[in-house]
Amino acid sequence: MDIQFLHIDSASDLFDRIDALNISAFPEYERMESRKLLEMSSSSSLSLLAIMAGELFVGFTVIFCPSRLCYVFFLAIEPSLRGRSYGSAVLDALRKRYPGKQLVLDIEPLEEQSENYAQRLRRKQFYLRRGFVSSKYLFCYCGLGFEVMYDPVRSFDALEYLSLLKEVKKLVLAYGYEGFNPVLKRIG
Repeated sequence: MDIQFLHIDSASDLFDRIDALNISAFPEYERMESRKLLEMSSSSSLSLLAIMAGELFVGFTVIFCPSRLCYVFFLAIEPSLRGRSYGSAVLDALRKRYPGKQLVLDIEPLEEQSENYAQRLRRKQFYLRRGFVSSKYLFCYCGLGFEVMYDPVRSFDALEYLSLLKEVKKLVLAYGYEGFNPVLKRIG
């Protein structure tokens, strides 16, 4: 499966597809407006990328890659393509696109009382199968907490990740997302 990434700008005819997928894939309290992501990607180390397999629109990702860490802000695959190895192919393609960089992402933590526990479990199992490891930290902001996972090209460095979060905070606050004050908490 040959995955390509297309940088999205305001002239892209894929923007509407990305926006629709963004709305359907992420709950409102987690989602950033697609137009804001587009603005942010035009002036920073953040990239809004369409994921393609030939002419097929597979999904989108938002990557913030200012240093040795590449933070996967968002990753969404078209619902009709899920469970068909596209997610795995995308992670492999991201590793090739950012050689020598450590991919870091966050997922909803496993909380048995959550309404979507089965979905959370499947998501975590997917990333574990793809070689990601739990950092044993929660990325917390605005009353939400997400388990941080990383690609073990090297050990997880919490201080390096906190430095990345400071850069994310500057970027997010500059685009009007007030109250974003991320902290890192050890799990357990």
